[in-house]
Amino acid sequence: MTGKNRSVDGIIKKAIAEGKFDDLEGKGKPLKFNINPYVDEGWKMAYDMLSSQGLTLPWIQKRNVIEEKYLEAIEKVGRTWEWQKEKKEQGEDLVLAKAEWDKAKTGFIEAAKEINQIIDNYNLEIPNDRFYRKRIDADAVIDQLKS
Repeated sequence: MTGKNRSVDGIIKKAIAEGKFDDLEGKGKPLKFNINPYVDEGWKMAYDMLSSQGLTLPWIQKRNVIEEKYLEAIEKVGRTWEWQKEKKEQGEDLVLAKAEWDKAKTGFIEAAKEINQIIDNYNLEIPNDRFYRKRIDADAVIDQLKS
């Protein structure tokens, strides 16, 4: 521990020994970790009400849908790329492997177009630019997958 950490640790231990933490609000109760620091103050009450019912704000739900669809599409094309690579390494039917890869690549590009439409709508609904979601560059993702 550094000197600074030891002095802070000592101050905290001394405060505990003196009972300065005994009357804190919520003592003995579980900590609340559902506080979302990204929720705008104007949306806080709505967010808390929805969150307590296991729901979320519509634009957050749309973001979750985007990420789920993206992960599903990238996993699918990634599996096909790995399968095609294995077939190539084993010297098996490369015509079939290439055809399946081309089909998967086309499917990913189409999925990316659909997801980008959802992203465009999402970016119009967000309450603040810090929640902006970049569009998917399908060609760049495929190039990255190949490398």
